[in-house]
Amino acid sequence: MAPRQSPDIELNEFDCPYCYAFSHQLRGELTISVLGVWNGTLTTVNRVFTDSPGIYQVDGSRTRFNPAPDSEAPTEWTYSLCVACKRAAVWRGDYLFYPSRSTVSSPHPDMPAHARELYLEARDVLPISRRAAAALARASLEALLRELDADSAGKRLDVLIAELRERIGTPLWQLITALRVVGNDSLHSEAGELVALFLDSSHDVAVEPLFGAINEIVEQVITRPKKAEELYNMIPESKRADAERKASAAPNKPGS
Repeated sequence: MAPRQSPDIELNEFDCPYCYAFSHQLRGELTISVLGVWNGTLTTVNRVFTDSPGIYQVDGSRTRFNPAPDSEAPTEWTYSLCVACKRAAVWRGDYLFYPSRSTVSSPHPDMPAHARELYLEARDVLPISRRAAAALARASLEALLRELDADSAGKRLDVLIAELRERIGTPLWQLITALRVVGNDSLHSEAGELVALFLDSSHDVAVEPLFGAINEIVEQVITRPKKAEELYNMIPESKRADAERKASAAPNKPGS
């Protein structure tokens, strides 16, 4: 068996699993150092990594290549390197092994850093552990609400959610209340039927709205007011003063 030469590098184009940009991707083979025979001598050579059974054998503390495995064509592993963000992904055949795919949307661009970090971790772990994803999504929600409330120290999460109800409306309040309950109970082995429903892999519709609720809070409480203020400040000062005077004098009635 001759030693493998350096693997050829291919140049492909597809959506990056990290930055989501449609960009050039360098593709190459993942290799493993194994024992093999070269010109009649047992030596260490590089082989394309595979997890198909029978390809490799254990020889003491080293790995030996089996040139005639009793198995089908081996499943080879490759890597891709995004030219845009410079991050590498791992592929098993045509399947993206790492990072794992998730059907959950990306975090809102205006989400605070700590909440965003937890949100991304929750989204990435969802295909592996729905229980862990629920707990991390709850942690992301709590980090967000504490960022929004300067006096949040010492307050329980259910109190923070209750105080937010008038600002976000009942439907969104109900969603984040469900997220709090599911996130709490997912940490305990005695989780009830409600949690089992939310974490059941056949009920994706029950999970995605919980992540969407976190993004919607950012949109309603951070992004929308910021955009409104920017537009409002574009109005001449005299017009703003007139509008505020009329608003102050108007009856305090719903819809007035």
